[in-house]
Amino acid sequence: MGAPRLWLSSGDVGDEEEATEATRYLLSSPLLRRRGDDFTLLNEFITDKTIARDFIQSLEETFTVVELLCRYGYAPADDLKAISAFLHSDSRLNQLADSSSSLSNIPGLILQTYALAARIFFNSVCNRHRLDHESNNSDMRALCDLMRFIGVKRWRGMPYVYLWVILIGHAASTTKERHFFVAELMRCAFSYGSYQTDVFARFFENFLHVRRAVSSPLVPSI
Repeated sequence: MGAPRLWLSSGDVGDEEEATEATRYLLSSPLLRRRGDDFTLLNEFITDKTIARDFIQSLEETFTVVELLCRYGYAPADDLKAISAFLHSDSRLNQLADSSSSLSNIPGLILQTYALAARIFFNSVCNRHRLDHESNNSDMRALCDLMRFIGVKRWRGMPYVYLWVILIGHAASTTKERHFFVAELMRCAFSYGSYQTDVFARFFENFLHVRRAVSSPLVPSI
C-alpha cells in the first residue's frame, strides 16, 4: 500500500461523462477530496442553512486532521492541543454530538451522526488509542442506533461522507454492532464501489493509513 493520496483531480473520477456525473453529488469526504472543493455542494442536500454550515465546518475540521495523519503518520504534539479543543465539554462538536434533534429533523440527525463519528475519531487521535477503545463505546452505539433509524437513502448526494461514518463505526464497533456496519459496507461496495472502483479503492487505502496512524505511539498523548 503506497502513500495516501487525499486529492482527486477530474481525471481520477473516470471519463468525461463520469466526471460530469460526479459533479452532481458531493464526491469529497474527510478521506478524499476533489481539488477546489469547499464542501459547499452539501447545501444541495442539506437545505437547512445552519445545519449545512455546521456540517461543512465539521467536514473541514476532520479533513485537516486527516491531512496531518497522512503527512506525518501521526498527529504532531503541537497539533494535538488544537485537536483536543474539539473535545472540551462545551465545544461545538460536543454540542452537535449530544444534541436532541427531533426524530422528524432528519438533517439534524445526520449531522449528529457525523459529529459522533468525528468525536470517536478525535478522541482516538488525542489519546493515541485504537478506534475500538472502550472510551468510544457509547458514541459508537449511539452512532449505530442513529444510522439504523435514518437509513441510507437519507444520505443522498453524499456517498463518501456516509462511507466515512460507516468505516468509523465499524472500526469502533464491538461484535454486537459490527454486523450492521459490515452489511452497510457491502451495500456501498456493491453500489458506487462497483462503478467508481479507483476512487473507492483509494478511499479505503486512505482509511487504512489513517486508522494505523490514529494509534501511532510515536508521540505521547495529551
